Amino acid sequence: MDPRADAAIRSAAVIRKISVPPVMAALLVAVLAAFRRNVVSTWSDLLLSLLFLSLLPAAAYPLSELIPSVRRRGREGQRDLAFVLSLASYTAAWCLGILGGMSGGLAMICTVYFFSVLILLLFNKALGLRASGHACSVTGPIIMACVYFGGWGALAGLPLYAAIFWASLHSGRHTAKELLLGTAACEAAYLLALGFCRLTGII
Repeated sequence: MDPRADAAIRSAAVIRKISVPPVMAALLVAVLAAFRRNVVSTWSDLLLSLLFLSLLPAAAYPLSELIPSVRRRGREGQRDLAFVLSLASYTAAWCLGILGGMSGGLAMICTVYFFSVLILLLFNKALGLRASGHACSVTGPIIMACVYFGGWGALAGLPLYAAIFWASLHSGRHTAKELLLGTAACEAAYLLALGFCRLTGII
């Protein structure tokens, strides 16, 4: 194999691994906790959002190796388990955001994640359209970074999105259509969450 091609494949794999949904969610929460204390204002909000938006969804990766029926199905089994755990944990995060006294901004973020997984399930399971959860999970933090940091959020987020788009295509994990569908799913989730949170007075 051409050394340059081999290096590109390795780079794509690394980019994919460090940008999995739980990592992106943890990065978003950590940055907001550090620089936007009005959004993540208490230790309990920080820990609960990390638990339900990052740690519990991340459990799909080790559990997929421990559960024989999931392990036998390989990547698809891991993907389905990730959907199940994400649905459960994002629902819990949403309930806490709405009912648990979180800040309006953090409740909005939890609502975006909740609607995102619902739309992904609609696309992937009901409509048979394979939308990339990876692209969806990257788009959400970028949107929120733009909301809270303006141009700086776009300056950091757009190159990251481009790198992940390239890595997913180069590694053969997704097609451009699947990545764009995942992006559209998150954009739709954000708009729905924005409407819901404004209608209910959360923000």
